[in-house]
Amino acid sequence: MLTLQSRICRSPECLAAELEGEIVMMNVENGAYYQLDATGTEIWSRLEQPVEIGQLCAELAQLYDGPPDDIQRDVLAFLSGLAERKLVVTADAPAA
Repeated sequence: MLTLQSRICRSPECLAAELEGEIVMMNVENGAYYQLDATGTEIWSRLEQPVEIGQLCAELAQLYDGPPDDIQRDVLAFLSGLAERKLVVTADAPAA
């Protein structure tokens, strides 16, 4: 289960390409294709390196006009869906 403290990044099992401003992805393991809208594409662009979900939400709150609690809820739901499809994975905590 993902939380705001979870660190997450793109899965190495996912191929992705930008097409007309949106991301099209394929899970190599099962061959399923997915397409992200503009907001999903913005989130995906921030997952190249591991990022803490709470920090990601704070960055998105600066871009989008909306209550922070709503942004956190929506981002957690979106990332949980990507995790279920094995498109993102949790990352190890950085070494101290």
